[in-house]
Amino acid sequence: QSQHHPRTLDNSTFGSESFKSLTKMKSRVVLRLLKLGVNVLWTDCDIIWFRNPLDHMRAHQVDLVIQTNAPDDEKPNLKWRINSGFYLAQSNARTIHTFTDITAYAKNHKELREQPCFYDVMCGERGERRVGDDMCEYHGMRVKMLDRHLYPNGKTDQIWETAPGKIPRKFPNLFILHNNWVPGVDEKQKRAADHGFLFFDDAEELCVYPTHW
Repeated sequence: QSQHHPRTLDNSTFGSESFKSLTKMKSRVVLRLLKLGVNVLWTDCDIIWFRNPLDHMRAHQVDLVIQTNAPDDEKPNLKWRINSGFYLAQSNARTIHTFTDITAYAKNHKELREQPCFYDVMCGERGERRVGDDMCEYHGMRVKMLDRHLYPNGKTDQIWETAPGKIPRKFPNLFILHNNWVPGVDEKQKRAADHGFLFFDDAEELCVYPTHW
């Protein structure tokens, strides 16, 4: 780090211009992998895994399965409720075309973060491409929102209000849990630490993976 080139994360608080630019890099990386014929499971680093979700995600048999960011009282595919922090994208012509359009849309809408760009392309700026309550379709590419009770965001079922250390037992069916809907990196890290979800050994500088919950 130097005074002329500060670390990107230092200036990437939620909603900042740096944050918007940083998040949009993700879909460009995914597009490159899709073009190589690789199916991509994207997971942000603030997501806790409890079980391997791959078989369950593949079973939906759509081009893209993705987390919803909607609170419990909203339909999963309402305006800007796609969560681009966790999804499985199949490498095929439809998905490659869609991610090409997402990256182009993001480039032309610098005021937006990545997630609204995902929604506006795949579900439509006015939601005109929504199908039912939990799907969208774009040029033949089918998008399915994951069950938020199995793949919850930070607003689902008041999970994060559970007593520290009790989440895995109180919600045994979870595949993953997103540590979002919390203001600021410090609060996000504190919440993870309070619940025992920081898996890093500071002394060894290595990840420490739990063998059971």
